[in-house]
Amino acid sequence: VDQKISQVCAAARVKVSYNCQNGECGTCEMKVNGRKVRACVGKVPAGKCAIQQIKGLVVVRDGVIMISTD
Repeated sequence: VDQKISQVCAAARVKVSYNCQNGECGTCEMKVNGRKVRACVGKVPAGKCAIQQIKGLVVVRDGVIMISTD
């Protein structure tokens, strides 16, 4: 609890893509209990939670993300 999602993912050896690491670019966006959260700044909520990566996010270049709808 009160840890960044990125820290929990790193401890579990789950790869998370990063670009800015301060919540601006959206590269690390994930769903936590169904809500979109940026892993680099989002905190793990108390109790049970489901953390899912969002499919279709592709980094084109620094600060530019392409979202695939396929």
